[in-house]
Amino acid sequence: MGALEIELDSAYRRDQVERTCKWFMDSHRDIIKKVMEIEDNQTLDIPEYLSHEDVFVKIIPSGFEYDWFVNYGKEIARRLRGVGGAYPVIGACMISPTLTVEGELSEEDMEMLIFELIANRSLTLFMSDLFPGMTLVEYAENADPMSLREVFVEVVGVAAEVESSGVLHGDIHPRNVMINRGEVALVDFDSSALLEDPSSFYKVPGILPYNLMIYVEETEMKDFASLVFMPPELLALADPSFGRRYEQVQDPVELLDFRELEKVFGKGYMGMLKKAVEGNAPKERPVRALLRSLTS
Repeated sequence: MGALEIELDSAYRRDQVERTCKWFMDSHRDIIKKVMEIEDNQTLDIPEYLSHEDVFVKIIPSGFEYDWFVNYGKEIARRLRGVGGAYPVIGACMISPTLTVEGELSEEDMEMLIFELIANRSLTLFMSDLFPGMTLVEYAENADPMSLREVFVEVVGVAAEVESSGVLHGDIHPRNVMINRGEVALVDFDSSALLEDPSSFYKVPGILPYNLMIYVEETEMKDFASLVFMPPELLALADPSFGRRYEQVQDPVELLDFRELEKVFGKGYMGMLKKAVEGNAPKERPVRALLRSLTS
């Protein structure tokens, strides 16, 4: 079945993480077999998410993400341990083929073989504490549009605490926000980074998850940009008539003319949106500045 490696953010998690890894190896041999035997350019038909006991499991058919957790993810989890509403990766395991070599290989050939195995024949499991509830997408689709501001403020509040801990979430969008009985949680931290360490950032610019497809060149601004452009998405989900007009937007500056946004989210938000559109977003703790604009 392949070799197993485990890393976790602190020792008290070991039983929980090891139980989940063992459960996966025992119960999902078909998935492991598909990954171990994948051929070049083959598309894998495997689930992306599973859950076990109180653990949320993300399945990634590559071993490189395991290195991310070893190098950065453990520290990110440590920093966020006291942040309510943040659900970082608490443990990771990598399942990889047992390396057998016939004959002699040069050091260069051995490195290439190991690289190929990790890249194309390994499986990384990321584990987080499970937060029950619905996604922000599901919430917004059934919400009174005027109730969206309160929820959005809660989301920005959690993101501001994450930022104050020196962490960039890196992938904030409505499907990575969970809501349960008024509580808000940020999940799916496997794109997160340490703000003071550029080497921990993903090397590709972030694409905001909405129809304007704005590229964020400054990686440390990624969370701010994702958040400041989230309200139009939410209002489009809650109000189909707004959604139809929003789909026609070609330039983010057009958003400044949508009176519905100011009516629901307030003048402070519109002021921050204007700064973002004009490229004048705050450089220091921008998410915290966005929160102040919503609450002052």
